[in-house]
Amino acid sequence: MKDRWSTKDTLIKRIKAADESDKSAWEEFVSYYKSFIEALLAKSRFSLNEKDDLIQEILIRIWKGIPS
Repeated sequence: MKDRWSTKDTLIKRIKAADESDKSAWEEFVSYYKSFIEALLAKSRFSLNEKDDLIQEILIRIWKGIPS
């Protein structure tokens, strides 16, 4: 269970190497980490809409930070 949320180095490398036409790596990343982000926000007092917005904002920041 400890490794459930471990960062997949190969997935990060695929995202960095992918060109804009290759969406599969990013889709896999979102599929893998969205539930992790949801779990982090689960006990918060945000509304469902606020949580959805936060998840989207977090994923956008990750996307923008990938090159670095």
